[in-house]
Amino acid sequence: MLSVGLVVFLVMSGLVGTMGSSMKDTSGMRETEEINEGGDDDPREVKPTSETEEVKSLADSPWPMFGHDVKHASVSHYNTTHVDGTKKLSFSTGGAVSSSPAVGSNATIYVGSNDNRLYAINPDGTEEWSFSTGGDVVSSSALGSDGTIYVGSSDYNLYAINPDGTERWNFSTDDSSGWDGIVSSPAIDNNGTIYFGSDDYKLYAVNPDGSERWHFTTAYPVRSSPAIGDDGTIYFGSNDGYFYALYPNGTEKWNFRTEASIETSSPALDSNGNIYFSTIYERIYCLNSDGKEKWHSQIGSGNAGSSPSIGKDGTVYIGSSNNKLYAFNSDGTEKWNFSTGGNVCSSPTIGSEGTIYTGSDDYNLYAINPDGSEKWNFSTGGAVSSSVAVGGDGTIYVGSNDYNLYSFTGSDNINLTAHGDGWNFVSTEYIPATRSLVDILNDTDHGIEGSYDKLMYYEASTDTWRTYKVDRASHYNDLESWDRTMGIWIHMTHDATLTITGYPPEITNITLEPGWNMVGYPSKTDLVAEKTLPAEVTKIGVFDDSQEYNIKYIYDLGNYTMKPNEGYWVYNRADYAVEWSVEY
Repeated sequence: MLSVGLVVFLVMSGLVGTMGSSMKDTSGMRETEEINEGGDDDPREVKPTSETEEVKSLADSPWPMFGHDVKHASVSHYNTTHVDGTKKLSFSTGGAVSSSPAVGSNATIYVGSNDNRLYAINPDGTEEWSFSTGGDVVSSSALGSDGTIYVGSSDYNLYAINPDGTERWNFSTDDSSGWDGIVSSPAIDNNGTIYFGSDDYKLYAVNPDGSERWHFTTAYPVRSSPAIGDDGTIYFGSNDGYFYALYPNGTEKWNFRTEASIETSSPALDSNGNIYFSTIYERIYCLNSDGKEKWHSQIGSGNAGSSPSIGKDGTVYIGSSNNKLYAFNSDGTEKWNFSTGGNVCSSPTIGSEGTIYTGSDDYNLYAINPDGSEKWNFSTGGAVSSSVAVGGDGTIYVGSNDYNLYSFTGSDNINLTAHGDGWNFVSTEYIPATRSLVDILNDTDHGIEGSYDKLMYYEASTDTWRTYKVDRASHYNDLESWDRTMGIWIHMTHDATLTITGYPPEITNITLEPGWNMVGYPSKTDLVAEKTLPAEVTKIGVFDDSQEYNIKYIYDLGNYTMKPNEGYWVYNRADYAVEWSVEY
């Protein structure tokens, strides 16, 4: 929300009253050296402080910073087609979570909260550590290649945190302005320099050791998170109504004057070097790399604060205070808009396959197909202004003002029945989020606790039956895990549906020992047994509750279709093990 002082400034100041490109006179404001044009010592080329200094760039992880990378296009490298809105987990903090998550190379999730803490959360939803700052953590983390986590706080400090949660250093900005501290999310360039804005009216460049490299002063707070072009140019907006491009040494390259403040919208860059951003009066701009306007469009009349994202096909997505997410073609024409029930402050995130994710003040997270139709939505207990981050397995993460971080994945629903003698012979087509059998069966949201009493599995490699019984002492239960290669016998006492959360494999290799093997079928595709099984397999056993031991034997493999979620006995006639490759 706008502070009162900013509203007064926007109404009374002539600074933001006119739109257009301007080479504004920043004398008395800019506190960086003037550039020299060309020459061997061109200060636009910023090098590490010494030849032996280790370069600490942005981490190579699934989602290392706000907008995914320094261009802020917000496109994941990972496919999220399988994500169907099934909640994988929620993690509770002591305050609203408007900070956008980051995901490390080890799948740790980092997110800030308005309880003054940054949290490191394990993939299973348990807390690894939390780091206490002196204020709300609205800024999103940026992860360095050496594991350092950088994040700002409303206490006006940028913190560098070691992977174990201890403080490496902090960098203090001027807290005398009386605004909201550091809202801007940091960006890390290829030399390890950290760039971020502060409400003390400055954009900072800080070395990896925490020393200041330079700062650039504007006329009002800098809450926009900087983006960095291929040539090292730093782009950001300011509440003073100007959009800036700086050389890597901090001197001004050009500026563009807008009709209103650029409060929290961060720029995004496309593959052609075009720059996209919006203002608080919700006009989205597209500028050429030289600072000249290509087009602009009005998307609302309030102050949603969404940042633009750019799809692989050049489509530009941005949220608005008129309760809509907009999609624009690269020429500025509207492609479609999607209506929600509240302001769309959340900046869109795009899966590698094109699904768009955005939150709304109507308390919902939305998944939207590339054609603008709704794929699914999930209702939280508060406004969703956080932006989605995508993990390496396609799991998506987002914060909510209900104090929680949520994660969502796909689900494999297995219908189980207690009719007849209660036995079911099943498998999962997914890679489960956990291999623990008890955790899968007794999951609070998705399990079947109270509806089953016994499970059995034959392990062909050791010629051993393994079992799990609900009321038996744990040391007697030797069936402890379940994965997609296994067929499982489950005895049900009541009808129920078991939902296994996880993600689909691309291919699964199952070792078939000589003789009988008890296996799963980890595929979403129905296939004739003869066409998928190795030539060494001459017969299979399938579930049939009218037969003895609930098994019917199939010898004509060209006349039986294998299906997802079925368990199978598979007979390998060879005297050696063979590999069965199952495509999902």
